[in-house]
Amino acid sequence: TVPHKTEVGEAQDAPLATRRKLDKGKYARISMKTVACIGQPGPRADVVEVVNISRGGVCFCSSRIYGEDTWVQVAVPYTPGSANIFVAGRIVRSRKLDNGLIEYGVEYALH
Repeated sequence: TVPHKTEVGEAQDAPLATRRKLDKGKYARISMKTVACIGQPGPRADVVEVVNISRGGVCFCSSRIYGEDTWVQVAVPYTPGSANIFVAGRIVRSRKLDNGLIEYGVEYALH
């Protein structure tokens, strides 16, 4: 028999732990303590703390306000004064944190 598909396209008879992991995103996330740069280097660059990263995007915290569906340039990890590689991404989610920062999810435009 062919198993039913869930909303994320996985078999419903898969183990619950597997389904929960898949529901959180297309790619596995890796917690990471590093910094990223949102926008091109210079006086307007936003150097931010990375929460986690995956093949499909990055989650970061910032005090700046970015609207959902905003396109940004992201370099992660970021080293000031080095040859950093920036990729295009789109802000797909945001939530305010208790410490006054905002946590953002960025989906890379590469896939």
